[in-house]
Amino acid sequence: NPSAFPAAQKAPPPPPPPLSNFTVSVPVSGSVINSLARPSGTWVPEQEKMVWKVGSIAAPVEPEVLPAKTSLHAKFEVAEGPSTPAPAVVQFMCDGAVLSGMSVKLSTSAYRLSLLKFKCSAGQYTVQ
Repeated sequence: NPSAFPAAQKAPPPPPPPLSNFTVSVPVSGSVINSLARPSGTWVPEQEKMVWKVGSIAAPVEPEVLPAKTSLHAKFEVAEGPSTPAPAVVQFMCDGAVLSGMSVKLSTSAYRLSLLKFKCSAGQYTVQ
């Protein structure tokens, strides 16, 4: 009798691991004299950019609940303005997952995998 067996429940996927070493860099031209950033950022005069090291960003526990928004704000006083707009750069790492959803399957019994680790390390994502 097929109705005697309950329907198989598919377990929800585990939440993705947090993004770590999350960094945002914003170049600002025009010889910056003074800067003010919230949260605190670091002005790197040699590279003419503001850098925020956010650290770790965790995924929401429930997929339908969006995490709180985080904003980065900065004001710059420039000697030679106006500044020329330039793309911002976002970098991060993610241990234990890949962003593409790619997986690995060994299809031979001649070899055995005892440990499989995933790591995503972003180069630079340019934001315009």
